[in-house]
Amino acid sequence: MGEPEPETETTLKQMHTRKLTVYFVRHGVAIHNIPVIDPTTGVASHPNLQDPSFTDSRLIPRGERQAWEAGHKLFCDLNRQDGNREMTSVDDMSSSTDVVENLDGISRGYNYSIRLKENENYSSNNRGGKGIDMVVTSPLTRCIHTASLAMQSYLQSAGGSNVIVKNHPLFVCQENLREAHGRHFSDKRRKKSELEAYFPMVQFDPEMKEDDVEWNPNERETVAALNRRIDQFMYWLACRDLGPSPHVLIASHGVWIECCLLRYFPQVLDMGRKRVNNCDLFCGTFSSIWEKSFENQSQVSQSKSTSNPKWSCSSISLENVRLV
Repeated sequence: MGEPEPETETTLKQMHTRKLTVYFVRHGVAIHNIPVIDPTTGVASHPNLQDPSFTDSRLIPRGERQAWEAGHKLFCDLNRQDGNREMTSVDDMSSSTDVVENLDGISRGYNYSIRLKENENYSSNNRGGKGIDMVVTSPLTRCIHTASLAMQSYLQSAGGSNVIVKNHPLFVCQENLREAHGRHFSDKRRKKSELEAYFPMVQFDPEMKEDDVEWNPNERETVAALNRRIDQFMYWLACRDLGPSPHVLIASHGVWIECCLLRYFPQVLDMGRKRVNNCDLFCGTFSSIWEKSFENQSQVSQSKSTSNPKWSCSSISLENVRLV
C-alpha cells in the first residue's frame, strides 16, 4: 500500500473566546451538617445520613446567617468596596422582604429582587447596570435557600451604596449542580412540584422529573460520574449567552465544588489539601474557546451570510480562582 496523498488544502479556523466572572458558593450549614453529641460521653459524631428524616435537609438559622453574610461579601467583592458596612441581620429580614412560611418551616417565595426604596441605585434592565446576571443553583433546598438569601443580602447592600445593580438576574436550577448522591437521604431532593411552590422565582428545567429518579438508596455516586456531571454543567454554562462581561453566582455543595475546583483549578485548594467549608465563596474567570473549521477560503466567505458551519466549544477552563 502506498503513502497517503498529502492534503491539497489547509483547514482554516475561526476562533473566539467567551469569558465570564463566576462565583461559587457552598450552601450554609444545614441540619445534616450538625454533629450528634453522645449525652453520656460528650463525644461528637457524624449524624446517620441514612435516616429518612434528613431528606433534602434545610438550613438552620446559622446557615441562613452565613448565606446573608455571603451575599454582602459578594457585593463588596464585585464592587471592591469596604466589607465592614453594617448589614441587616437575618432576624430583621422579614421587615424588608416578602416571606411566606410553609408547613415544614422553610421560608418560601423569597423575593430576591427586594423592593427597597425606589432610587437611582436600581436598574430594571437585566442587561443594564452592574451586578449578577444569572444565579444557578442545585435543586436541593439548602442551595436554593442559600442563593436566594445571598441575593437578597447582595441587593440590600447595594441599597446603601451608589452602585447601580441589576435587580432581576435570571434564577435557574440545574440538576448537574447537585451533590454527589446515593444512600444519604440529605442528598435526595424533594418533589419538583414542592420546589416550584417553595421557590416560584426559580426556573426549573422542564425535563426535570417530578421524583428524584437519580438518587439510589443502595449505591453512592462515583467520583468519575460526578466529574462527568461537572463537565456537563461547565459546557451548559459555556453555551449561555449573557451579554458582555457577565457575572454568575453558582450555588452548590462541598463535594461538588471541591471536585470542580480540583478538576479545573486545583491550586486554590492546595492540590486537595484544603476543604470547602459552608458558605465559602470563590471567584474566578470562566473561559471557553469556540471555533469553526473551513476547508477553503470560499467557505469562510460564505459563512458570513449563513449559519454553517456552527461554532463548537473546543476548550473550557477556570482561571485565577481565589477564595473571597
